[in-house]
Amino acid sequence: MARSQRSLVPAGESRRCAILDAVLRVVAAGGIDAFTHRRVAAEAGVALGSTNYYFRSRDEMLLEAFRHYIANVNAMITSLGEEFPRQRRTLNSGSGNISVRG
Repeated sequence: MARSQRSLVPAGESRRCAILDAVLRVVAAGGIDAFTHRRVAAEAGVALGSTNYYFRSRDEMLLEAFRHYIANVNAMITSLGEEFPRQRRTLNSGSGNISVRG
């Protein structure tokens, strides 16, 4: 039986990422005022103490969640750039050729 990609991630890093994803969901759903250690832990499905174990403060947790989000978006953009390389198409118009990059 093949191991899943998730099982290759160390348990601590997987838990930390789950917390960061939960921070983003909590803030997206209820705003910054909804963001508490207790709510994040419940959303992530981890023990309450895990939020303090991985992050020194609420501010650090929020900052790291946004960094995590930006890293994921950058990875997606990079992946799309590799999947759809720039191509040149030449359109023939009445007055000459027009080069379009897409």
